[in-house]
Amino acid sequence: MTELNFYELAKQGNPQAIAFLLEAHLPSVGIAIAVNLNGDCLDVIFESEQVPAQDKFVEFVRSELTDLQPDSISKVKVEGRETGQIAAAWSQEFSLNNSSFYEQT
Repeated sequence: MTELNFYELAKQGNPQAIAFLLEAHLPSVGIAIAVNLNGDCLDVIFESEQVPAQDKFVEFVRSELTDLQPDSISKVKVEGRETGQIAAAWSQEFSLNNSSFYEQT
């Protein structure tokens, strides 16, 4: 599949295509990304040997998804955790409609 096809699928709200596009633009190496869709909320989980920097990765996702404006997604939850951990070290939600942030820890 070409990047254009992934872009169209991502625009339609396909979580695998969104993960592909995020990975292609990821500013760091050694970071794994998992993307899941729960209703109108997109969950984006970053995992690495050291806890990913919250501000950097939340802003990265917000910027990418604000530009993309995927259909049927109104809220995004971004989490960061160490490799092998189940619980997130940090979690932050924002609305794609107005870019309001809701921090959870």
